[in-house]
Amino acid sequence: MQLEGAGGRARVYKTGIFGTLRHIIRTEGLRGLYRGIVPEYYKVVPSVGIVFMTYEKLKQVLSTIPD
Repeated sequence: MQLEGAGGRARVYKTGIFGTLRHIIRTEGLRGLYRGIVPEYYKVVPSVGIVFMTYEKLKQVLSTIPD
């Protein structure tokens, strides 16, 4: 399933990354670049915490195994 914009219509920018950034800043302001960052943090922060916890625990477990 693809992500769609508001109203079921996907936004397609054909001007490259700089043209897209310029369009977003013109239409939505500088805040438009950061829209949706808080929900992204809600997703990323717990997963990164789980990765670090798993890494540290495995490092601890594997370091106690005798050669």
